[in-house]
Amino acid sequence: MDVKTMTASDAALRLLELEQRFESYCILHEEELREIKATLSQLRKDILELHREMEASQGVKVVPDDNVSGEGIPESSSILTL
Repeated sequence: MDVKTMTASDAALRLLELEQRFESYCILHEEELREIKATLSQLRKDILELHREMEASQGVKVVPDDNVSGEGIPESSSILTL
């Protein structure tokens, strides 16, 4: 629709539609981020468990970094950026 032929009510309706679309995308984005964080957390736990099993089978104790689990690390220091 051309701006010259658009009425105030057309513009208001278009604005409401775009706001609604934007809100939907924000909600979807937040849900996806929660799923990714949960998956990353599970992978950290799995890696730690595999590491411990490897130590036990080899009889070797390797001291991991303090934050192998990733807990307590600020979100701003995450390697994954979206």
